[in-house]
Amino acid sequence: NKINNSEKEIAQLEATLAEMQETIAELDYSDEAKSQKILDEYNATKSKLDEQMAIWEEATEALMEME
Repeated sequence: NKINNSEKEIAQLEATLAEMQETIAELDYSDEAKSQKILDEYNATKSKLDEQMAIWEEATEALMEME
């Protein structure tokens, strides 16, 4: 169950990051405040993805050890 939940969260975060990458590619960096806000959101989302990947990895390893 923990693995399934983590996989769903990972998929959602990856989709969000893909959308954000498109936004970043078209960013007008002359508006520093807006650019920084978007980049900060991207980095926060990337950190959440890294955390979920670690949770998924731990849960998968625990499941493998049980088998």
